[in-house]
Amino acid sequence: MGNPRGFLDFQRVELIKLEPEERIKNYREFSELPSKKEQERQGGRCMNCGVPFCQVGKIEQKKEIGCPLKNLIPEWNDLIYKGLWEEAYRRLSLTNPFPEFTGRVCPAPCEDSCVCAINGKSVTIKNNELAIIENAYKENLIKPIKPLKKKNKKELKNTFIEFNLNCEYKDCNHQNEKNCEVKKMVNSGKILKSRYENYLKFMGEI
Repeated sequence: MGNPRGFLDFQRVELIKLEPEERIKNYREFSELPSKKEQERQGGRCMNCGVPFCQVGKIEQKKEIGCPLKNLIPEWNDLIYKGLWEEAYRRLSLTNPFPEFTGRVCPAPCEDSCVCAINGKSVTIKNNELAIIENAYKENLIKPIKPLKKKNKKELKNTFIEFNLNCEYKDCNHQNEKNCEVKKMVNSGKILKSRYENYLKFMGEI
């Protein structure tokens, strides 16, 4: 544990949220992580509590205690405090195959179980998790696990099935065709550009 006084020296810092007037201008996320340096300090708030209830993952008296995935929370909190982001991602990926989702939509029972929350504010476990996976994407640490059976291009095109019916061509690949509804949605911001770029990347690998 890098900083035994972290929970005393550092205040909890929440996500930066855009004002409603700004949110309605596009379809992007309206919550942003603090700076990387600040997120490292948030990792330092994880205390040497002895019994990390945050990772217990049990139901007692109809109440969930800790992370149901049994994430190694104190370990990767300590690693990001020390600036060891790649190692933190390795520890996180041992137990959680989809932190880019849980870091956004998980109700975070781990934070309710955090010892810091007994008489103060819990560690920003959920935000730390999100920061780890977002940094892993930026640093190109994410490597695809190739399935035993590859999808064909027809299956992959169903990624945008909610827009496919509006394309001019029934067999549209959403790349160079005219009047492609998917490309229109990308240009208007209704489909994230990063999602579309991932689609093109996978199409190129098939």
